[in-house]
Amino acid sequence: MQQVSISQWVSVHEIGHAIGLWHEQSRADRDTYVRIDLTQVAQADQHNFDVHDGSIIKARSTLSAGDIAAVRALYSGLNW
Repeated sequence: MQQVSISQWVSVHEIGHAIGLWHEQSRADRDTYVRIDLTQVAQADQHNFDVHDGSIIKARSTLSAGDIAAVRALYSGLNW
């Protein structure tokens, strides 16, 4: 369980993280399109570039159709 406090600073983006969505740089197919050079990234921050099997959410004010589909797949037991 994760508690998410709703305030004027909480965005759809952050709520997406709370329910299991990932950033673009963590997409499973990322290495097909870009090469990540971690030489200028602090060791403590390199985990932000780990590849994850999962979905993405971008900074915006609403969920995309892909975001909704990913959440439905992650939480398929819910009555949508």
